[in-house]
Amino acid sequence: MSVVQIQYAQNNEFKSKKCGYSWDDSVPNLGGGLEVLKLSIDPVNRNNKLLVQASIHVVEETNTSDHIIVALFKDNDLGAVATAVEEVYEDYSQYGGLTTTVNLTHVLDLEHQRPVTLTIEVGLSGEGKININGGAGSRKLGGSLHSTLVVTEFTP
Repeated sequence: MSVVQIQYAQNNEFKSKKCGYSWDDSVPNLGGGLEVLKLSIDPVNRNNKLLVQASIHVVEETNTSDHIIVALFKDNDLGAVATAVEEVYEDYSQYGGLTTTVNLTHVLDLEHQRPVTLTIEVGLSGEGKININGGAGSRKLGGSLHSTLVVTEFTP
């Protein structure tokens, strides 16, 4: 394996949205969650692969869901190409939300040699308010929480 290029996007902005995905056998749809990061990469060779790594700091503000879902979308395709889930089952609303970090790793095959846009969204399994890069209701730690997306093009 040889690394061809690395691109990244990083965001420390506090964002909040009431949103969710179905917790069933359907693929999450683009726009169903809170958009956290977006990145375009121009592959050098269509025979290469993309290693996608995302780390998202997220909190469910009240106990309305049991799952925090991170979804990866390619270009403007409606369905997610990969997801990651963090399960949260206890009643933690008395603490003002439970902040957690959800990591997603995926190897993406290239279908063409033109720029690829990757989008990371986060949502709950059900309708509830979700926050990124902070706690319940506001930014925490002075803006030092950064959600990150790193894409590495490599030769297989």
